[in-house]
Amino acid sequence: MDIPCHYFAENIQMHNYAQIKNLALLSLFCISSMSCSKPAPTEASTPVPAIKQAESWPKADKLTAALSTIGMNPDEKFRTIKVPANAITQATKYIVLPVQTQALGFAPSFRAAVGAQLDEILNLGGIAAIQQTDLADINGPFVRSFDEATLQALLKQYQQQKLIMLYLGQDKGQSFVTLVIRSQNESNKAHKTLELPTDPQQALDFIKKSLPALLKEAGVNEAGEPTAASSDSNICADSNWDFSLPASGKDRLQQACHALAVGTLLPAYDNIKTPILEYSRSMSPIKRAWLARAYAKADMGASSPPAAQAIRTLALQQLGLSLTGNNEITPSQLSSTDPVVSQVAKLLFTANGQPRNGQSNNVRGLEKLPSLTQLLINERINNENSSKPVQFCDIAAYFPGLPKPESCPPSKTQNRQATAPGNAEIALYQDWQLMFYYKSATRYVNFLGLPEQGLMLIAQFPEDIASHPYLQQIKYAAQQSMKINGSAEDFLAHRQAMLKPHLQVIVNLQRYDNWLATNSLSDHYIGGGSQNIDNDKQIQEARAKETQLIKILKADRFLTPSVPTPQQAMMMAAIQAAPKADVIKQSLFPLRSPLFKAQSEEQLLGKIKEYPGDMDSRVELAFRHLKEGKTLQDAFKIINAYQKSAAINGRLKESHDWAAPAHHFFFSGELDAAKQFYQRSLAMGTGSASEFYAQTRLKLIDHRLGEAMQSSIQALARYNSDFTRRDLASFLFMENQPDMGWQVIQPRAATAETFQLWVAAYVAQRMEGKKLSEVNDWLRSKKYDSVQIDLQDVNDLYLHMHAVTDRVPGNDDIKLLLEPSAPNKFKNKRFAVSAQLIKSAFEQSGTKEAYEFAIANLSPHDPNKQAQFVSPFFTWVAWQASDGKDANLETVRNADLHESFDHVLAKSMIFALEGKSRESLQYLKAARFALSESGKSEMRERGIPPSYQYATAAYLMFKKTGNEAYRTEALQFLRSYEMVFPFYGWVYSMQAAMEKDQKKQQTLACKARALDPQSYFLKISNVDQSKLNCKAALW
Repeated sequence: MDIPCHYFAENIQMHNYAQIKNLALLSLFCISSMSCSKPAPTEASTPVPAIKQAESWPKADKLTAALSTIGMNPDEKFRTIKVPANAITQATKYIVLPVQTQALGFAPSFRAAVGAQLDEILNLGGIAAIQQTDLADINGPFVRSFDEATLQALLKQYQQQKLIMLYLGQDKGQSFVTLVIRSQNESNKAHKTLELPTDPQQALDFIKKSLPALLKEAGVNEAGEPTAASSDSNICADSNWDFSLPASGKDRLQQACHALAVGTLLPAYDNIKTPILEYSRSMSPIKRAWLARAYAKADMGASSPPAAQAIRTLALQQLGLSLTGNNEITPSQLSSTDPVVSQVAKLLFTANGQPRNGQSNNVRGLEKLPSLTQLLINERINNENSSKPVQFCDIAAYFPGLPKPESCPPSKTQNRQATAPGNAEIALYQDWQLMFYYKSATRYVNFLGLPEQGLMLIAQFPEDIASHPYLQQIKYAAQQSMKINGSAEDFLAHRQAMLKPHLQVIVNLQRYDNWLATNSLSDHYIGGGSQNIDNDKQIQEARAKETQLIKILKADRFLTPSVPTPQQAMMMAAIQAAPKADVIKQSLFPLRSPLFKAQSEEQLLGKIKEYPGDMDSRVELAFRHLKEGKTLQDAFKIINAYQKSAAINGRLKESHDWAAPAHHFFFSGELDAAKQFYQRSLAMGTGSASEFYAQTRLKLIDHRLGEAMQSSIQALARYNSDFTRRDLASFLFMENQPDMGWQVIQPRAATAETFQLWVAAYVAQRMEGKKLSEVNDWLRSKKYDSVQIDLQDVNDLYLHMHAVTDRVPGNDDIKLLLEPSAPNKFKNKRFAVSAQLIKSAFEQSGTKEAYEFAIANLSPHDPNKQAQFVSPFFTWVAWQASDGKDANLETVRNADLHESFDHVLAKSMIFALEGKSRESLQYLKAARFALSESGKSEMRERGIPPSYQYATAAYLMFKKTGNEAYRTEALQFLRSYEMVFPFYGWVYSMQAAMEKDQKKQQTLACKARALDPQSYFLKISNVDQSKLNCKAALW
């Protein structure tokens, strides 16, 4: 696939800033896997001749140079070479160091595999040497090259041994292989430059074939040939599952079996559901070393037994070194009669979440294995289940001589021989101990959404654990998701404090992986949607340092599969099929790019067939049907066929899964449907955030505002959500407790993650009857001009909401919206344009002026879709000003029922203006179901509620056409929204303006006046407010 890199910048339009993550990943995929239109080097079956440039090899590691430039070094324990005390014997001639990097590098797993090949060649020659499984542990070494001081210290400590150092690098389609044999008194080196194929396995073969000659050239004459030794056996022995038995005396196949068993049972540190680019999973250096050892031991050539071939494949899959990145376990692997291969395949099959459509999740036959092995297999399967903690005390009981957490019962030990643990047992113990702490922290931070509790837990961990890079990654995630109270300066100080630890994690780990791909400063905003934070000098300086490192780390070869996965291929095909940005005339409101189009019915059905427990796909398919005019019963049938998976997160997952359709129906105004699914979520009884929302919304649906407020208090205490703050503060204002309401808002007003918190302030100031100029003065007095959300000034969003919601903006209001909130501050005119369009729409005049003002001040370059909310009212005015001929209207006409809410609503308005009521009403109802996506930032972070836009559009179409169906749809919607957002005055005032029943109209007017005494719709409702007889308790 041949895609020029500049295409990404020119042709992908982002819906919001959060999409930068995915675009960065896709760009990297282009760069690393597709070579950005540069032809990949032709693969060859034999290495090219050596290029003798001994005086210049090894080349300097570019990352080391970058670290020197930015003035940072890895922490000592992550760059130290630790030789076990019992590893050196009189026969030990060499210490083989982990593969080091020269020039540009390779993925850590690839380096580990090459190191294992070198170890095996030495082993085949009968050379006694310390190997990488002896040197690796959970702390590394992670560094890509050792400094001279470290090497000198090692040589001084082990004067009887020589160091074997392999330097591996690449650049411009070639790989550099340099071998150095070094003692205190001399240094010999040998070098070859090889062709670098795109297939990692072929690249490994090329390097492997070069190693014996390099060793001999450097003075190690005993080196063996990689495929010279075969195995005495053809099948793994059951004893390989007994890790108390040494592996050294076993033949080559048995050693491979043993290494695969150990490597597989060591934990992985991120979830199997990785981002788009599917980097190899985070694992400790010791896990990588054992898997690489299994690969090298099993790499016996074409005549190797089937068990060896299977071991080689399973090891490479776990290392992330398969050509296609396909980690699916095959039926032949599952049906293998080999006692190691079959159990490993079944374990991975289950742990990776492959079982589908009722297939068994159980790994069978464990009863014949040693009890420790049984325990570890179950832990490895539970590795993916965030709700299940590691039973490390049970593991530690098998190792009475090793330290264990204080929380473990002192008397709990297992009967076993009092022998010193071997390398495999120490590796298993150390890695699962780290996973115990890691998973304990991630459970609070990522799974329960309680970052503060997660940070407190990490602070209680032993220092050597808490300082580990993997725990520091979790700490960073917790700090990112914390709700910071106070001023914008407080938030900035918090973000600044995160910078150095973030950079130190990168410096310590020295690799580009899933975590860095989704957390880098270079490709992501750290300011919570505020450019003012992201443009801070300290943050920019840290970003510049990180960029230097990432540029080098991203250049590592074989970070990701060389051949795109089916998902990646589909996305790339969609990008290639999209029109080029420079050959099409951009609309002011372009449709979704192919990359972000709604999934087709076939795609959704395929996902559901593969995984019946995929609730997100079920909900998307159900609402796709609803938009197309199918019944609620049809939607229920799709959703109710959901199959829970007890193996993955259990009841907690179910609580979130049942809440998903509930939320969608709730915001679509289908409250009876929402109620049944909220009840299912609440019935799980896990205390999840979804259940708290369910509890509050069920009480709103039942008109129990006081109880809903109490539920919100409980939810805020548990999860500290800005959405909950909005609800609680608004309920307090409705109950005439304004002081308490403001106490809920103010701690987070300057640091809120969503504009929805500011809705509560809007509710308060509407009840106070404040004019727009008074609101503006209040904003200035509070100095909120530096606060941004979703890269938009809060002042702009908030003033616009006051200016246009249940108001017809005046000329002074529009003028105010054009004024910058602070001197020398850029003012985006989209808010003034929106106000001018709404003024024209309601007054049914000035259409030409409003239309021309919009054309002059809106730009088609809107990558974050921040002006898209203007589309419905622009369409309404532009059609009337241009007699339906404005070029931008063609884009709207091309929208289908599954486009964005704004496009679907705008198309409904075009149909109404063109006298096509049936089609208009179809699109109007589809737009209502599109409100189910109110949680998306493009719907949430706008200065006008999309629900108000929907109701207003229905009102305008009713007034324009006189068709009662629009009034009926609007009233039905507004009645439901009395329970969705009971604090919005326009929900009641718009009903009062359209309601024919005078008694209902009086009740609605009372509620509207309490919430917004200056309501536009209340004024045009023909209700005599002086004669209203309102109850004291309206809610």
